Amino acid sequence: MLNLDTQQTKWLVLAEPKHGNTTQASYFQLLAALDQGWEIIQPVHQRLHSALGGELSFLFILKNRESTSVQMIKTHDDPAILKFISENRLWVTTS
Repeated sequence: MLNLDTQQTKWLVLAEPKHGNTTQASYFQLLAALDQGWEIIQPVHQRLHSALGGELSFLFILKNRESTSVQMIKTHDDPAILKFISENRLWVTTS
């Protein structure tokens, strides 16, 4: 078993992704938008794409706090996305 001192343990915790481990650029775009003051308009829309072999996706609609701008970000089903939705207690509707 690996024996780590407290400083090494703290560093390993810092190195773990806070929002889950994913390679989806759209997920990081969503996080960046939220950091820049955009807000999620609920509900988040969950879609099953039967033409794509049953692929599940989520559509996030965002609004800018400082203007009337609205943007959409589509992400694919991923454990990090599901965790984000759960932790933020977002309402999801199936369409």
